[in-house]
Amino acid sequence: MIEEVLTKQSTDLRNTAFKLINLIYEDENFVVSISNFLERSYNSDKAIMKKLAVDTLVMLVDYILMKTNINTESQAVRNTKEVLCLCSFKITKLFYTNLSNFINLYESPAYLLRNALTEII
Repeated sequence: MIEEVLTKQSTDLRNTAFKLINLIYEDENFVVSISNFLERSYNSDKAIMKKLAVDTLVMLVDYILMKTNINTESQAVRNTKEVLCLCSFKITKLFYTNLSNFINLYESPAYLLRNALTEII
């Protein structure tokens, strides 16, 4: 169903990625489910689903680094670390091809995010 919506309205791709990121930030109960969804999306035959997985993970890193008052132990930071670590084991090719985006995690004041990058690599 998501494939059909995104195929017909590609502008919804960014909105869908934003909604996934908000779910990651707000609720730890969605971490595993979203990680599994991103894995299935990336492994899909549909290019739009692969793009959704890539865009979501890249935007996740960009937005967590842009937060001005990042609390190093916040729920958003912990959930981001978990999603990145879970996805890195399942879809390693995505992380290697986009490593330049993830390297920026080393500049984060949050230990959990720097540690996530170490686990990814």
